[in-house]
Amino acid sequence: MNRIRAFIARAHGLGLALEPRQRQRAPALVRIGPQPHRVTLARVFQTGSLATIGSTALLIRHADADWDAGPCAAIYAPFVRDSAVSFERYAPDADELARRIARISLTHPWLVAEGTPADPDDAAAIIGFAYAGPHRQRAAYRWAADVSVYVHAGQRRRGVGRALYRALLGLLLRQGLLVACAGITLPNDASVALHESLGFMPVGVYRRIGFKAGAWRDVGWWQLALAAPADREPVEPGPPARLEGS
Repeated sequence: MNRIRAFIARAHGLGLALEPRQRQRAPALVRIGPQPHRVTLARVFQTGSLATIGSTALLIRHADADWDAGPCAAIYAPFVRDSAVSFERYAPDADELARRIARISLTHPWLVAEGTPADPDDAAAIIGFAYAGPHRQRAAYRWAADVSVYVHAGQRRRGVGRALYRALLGLLLRQGLLVACAGITLPNDASVALHESLGFMPVGVYRRIGFKAGAWRDVGWWQLALAAPADREPVEPGPPARLEGS
């Protein structure tokens, strides 16, 4: 109960209003992370998923194109400018990210992780984001989605990407999607480990498919079955699912 009270206190610190009945009912706690010393407890509140990573309260919520485009652009830029992780040639600015968030959110979830330090005097900041999009444009692919996650350089290997992905994949399943796909520029041991820890399986490699940062690059593809497909045509996917209460 002390842990539950601490989570409720954090929620109030983030400005999340809990109804009286919600205060009285024990929240559902779920594990994020396979190892006991890295376990994170997450609770779905009214506007998102609240978790703790070390001394930081992590709020996962839906992105707002007006408020979150700038931070997302800043997180994404090094992946474009300084590495072959992204095959984009130029890092998009905040205006372009705002357009992407608005466009993608019409069909798939775009989530951000907002890190709120335990000290209320410290400012919250966007420390990562994850989103999904169509795997391909042909109609038969409509039950599959490509997924991506990007985390601020100073916040990696702390469970932020895993927490974002768990929330995103759950929303895709609720939407009626059956397969999540991830393309990874090789080599990238950290990204491979993250995806495989969540159940993604390698399905193939595009050899020397892109030229970036002075060299030809391979792209590996990983796939996750969100649900077992039936032999008959499945139910049509619905609109993007929302985090509980949002």
